[in-house]
Amino acid sequence: MALIKGTTIYFANTGDSRAILINFKEENDEHITSIKTTNDHSCDVESEARRVVNKGGRISKVSNNMGPLRVWLRHEDKPGLAMTRSIGDHVAKNIGVIATPEISFTDISKESVMVLGSDGLFEFMTNEDIAKIIFENRNQKADYVAKLLVNEATHTWKQIQNYLDDIT
Repeated sequence: MALIKGTTIYFANTGDSRAILINFKEENDEHITSIKTTNDHSCDVESEARRVVNKGGRISKVSNNMGPLRVWLRHEDKPGLAMTRSIGDHVAKNIGVIATPEISFTDISKESVMVLGSDGLFEFMTNEDIAKIIFENRNQKADYVAKLLVNEATHTWKQIQNYLDDIT
């Protein structure tokens, strides 16, 4: 969630989605800055994983050791969440997966662009790659640029899947 009040933007984040701010300072891409404004709540974050383990959960990859670390019940292969914070997961809340959002804020300017996205975007594109695509298409409509970002992330995901298919 994002709330803009004056020149400050407030974020409340839970789970595997992310918000970044992109600032364009000049008319060339050498002056683009991207600011990660939220933290990912993944099993790779030590404090997040520790909370789950301390509440009786287990952190591991799927049985073939592929993909991201996931949250599991101690003796069962469920729920298999790739995040340590989630809204509405009644099974996982018993093992330390919380719905408490992390709050952050930062100042913005009229040149700022905010991107809210899920792991489907940020797992396959860097903040800098996203900023560059937005800058190169800054005169286009937002829905057009959003489709470009989705297409690029999908393309990268397919390349990874093809590579994994080739090596297995």
